[in-house]
Amino acid sequence: MTTPANLIAGLLAASGGHLSVSIVTPLNGSNFGNASAHQITGVAQSTAGNITTLQYQIDGGAWTPFSFTAAPSVSYAGGNAGEIGAGSHVLTVQAVDSAANTLSVSSDYTISAAPPVTSYSWTPYDTYDGQDNYLTIVNATPNATVAFTQTQSDAHGDAVATGAMTTIGTTNGSGNFSYTGTAGWAANAWTDSVQLYVGGVEVASFGFANFGTGPTYSYGPSIVPNGGTITLSIANSWANSTVTQITTSYPSGTVGAPVVLGSTSATGNFSYSGTAGWGTNTSCSTAVYLNGQLIGAFDFTP
Repeated sequence: MTTPANLIAGLLAASGGHLSVSIVTPLNGSNFGNASAHQITGVAQSTAGNITTLQYQIDGGAWTPFSFTAAPSVSYAGGNAGEIGAGSHVLTVQAVDSAANTLSVSSDYTISAAPPVTSYSWTPYDTYDGQDNYLTIVNATPNATVAFTQTQSDAHGDAVATGAMTTIGTTNGSGNFSYTGTAGWAANAWTDSVQLYVGGVEVASFGFANFGTGPTYSYGPSIVPNGGTITLSIANSWANSTVTQITTSYPSGTVGAPVVLGSTSATGNFSYSGTAGWGTNTSCSTAVYLNGQLIGAFDFTP
């Protein structure tokens, strides 16, 4: 027997026992704004004995049991009515008591949008000692502790340093979190394996490589006559990255179009020579980018 969930359904068993089941959430006819976590809750009661089985299914799928203690009256909670995704759905909850009475109730509900995507990123992956790195968590468990463990290994894959669980903060009410850390490489360490935990559960792992010597950037000379040569040198930076510059001239304030100068080598090195052309301007500032990320701004005067 299946009865709409906004009614408290009752069945008079052959033994004279009385079994009732209600679904509190999701209410029959409800509409969820998205398919994130929506716990299933309700009450099951029997006057013939204890409730011994409580389980649910969504859209006729597999039955999933609730965790509860057998008793004549049980308030159940668990599962996720949003796990099925966007669309119209039917939730069915079934109860069985110790007198073998069985009753099912159903709730029709709609999810109007797909769940928000949970993501974890920790970059850059190639780091040098003392370099900042950035962890970003989006749509994870709200108000949950964020922590990590790490193991650094040498060129042969043997561990040279192991870090204990380190707590770095808590996600906000929307499950978002950001953190800026600083790379610290042990002697002879070439790789770093980091496991990320949210709410005590491992959610992602990241691999980092020791970049060795930190990058250097130079562009000069800063005082250069019209027609003079200026040289950009990049060393030990990101490998195979597009090098772009944008120049702002003064006093006109004209901002030039982005100019692609080339790409760094597999070892992160790059060299470029250009010619100064001043015209009516008396100074300029040139911003240099690697793969769209600003790595330096350089001022020039004639």
